[in-house]
Amino acid sequence: MTAAACRNKENYTMTVSTSEPAEAPAQAPTTQPDPNKARVRVSRKRSKTIAKKKGTAPASQSGTKTAKILHLLKRSGGASLAELMKATGWQAHSVRGFLSGVVKGKMRLKLASLKRDNGERAYRMPSK
Repeated sequence: MTAAACRNKENYTMTVSTSEPAEAPAQAPTTQPDPNKARVRVSRKRSKTIAKKKGTAPASQSGTKTAKILHLLKRSGGASLAELMKATGWQAHSVRGFLSGVVKGKMRLKLASLKRDNGERAYRMPSK
């Protein structure tokens, strides 16, 4: 095999044979897209039902960690990070990620952060 053939991008694997020459890989015929055909765009994202209106949460099943967090956040004083960690068994970065990614992002709920008198950070969903 020559050095030029090794540099060719079509040769991904190299086989060494002493008796027979290597066969060229079969190429699939290239097809041009039909300009008269409509393009169909397929989304690779999972289809999940999320709230269409901003500020309305989809119903969460009772007993889930999401339901526990939402219940704690609806209290008038909200919930501290330590309380949310204890209720879910998650680490601090996981709770904060859930609050920003799921509660604020996917559920599109308003979330307020406040500092309590003892200096502890608390999160709550403001009443309407």
